[in-house]
Amino acid sequence: MPLTDFDDQYAPPNDSYITRNHADEFLRGIRMRSKDNPIISADIESRFEVTPKRSPKRLITGAEVRNIVRYLRRQKYQIGSMGKGRNKGYYYSQWYEEYLGTLHHLAERRNSLNLTLYYGEQGLEELPRLPQ
Repeated sequence: MPLTDFDDQYAPPNDSYITRNHADEFLRGIRMRSKDNPIISADIESRFEVTPKRSPKRLITGAEVRNIVRYLRRQKYQIGSMGKGRNKGYYYSQWYEEYLGTLHHLAERRNSLNLTLYYGEQGLEELPRLPQ
C-alpha cells in the first residue's frame, strides 16, 4: 500500500487518559475565547496540571494540547486557530467564516504532508534493499 493512501484518515480520535480527562475543561475555557482574544498553547499548558498513571504531577504539554484540540474538532466542536500575528492561538469560532480560515489552514497542512509523502516515496525507490 502506498504511503499516500489515507484509508485510516478517519481513525478514531486520540483517546488518551489526558485527552479524556481534560477535554471538557478545555472546552469550557476555550468557549470563552474569541478570534479577537485567543489563547496560546503555552498559556493553556500552564493552566492544566495532570497526574498520569504512576507518574508525578506535571503540566500538560503542547503535544497534549494539540491532541485535545484534535479530539474536540473530531467531535465537531469548531475550535479555531491562528498561527500568525499578534492574535495567534486557539479560540472558539462564533461564525462560519471564522472557522473557514482554520479549515483552509488544515487543508494546506494536509496538502503539504501529501506532497512530502509523495516525494518520500520517490526517494524510497532509490534506497537499496536489505539482503535476504
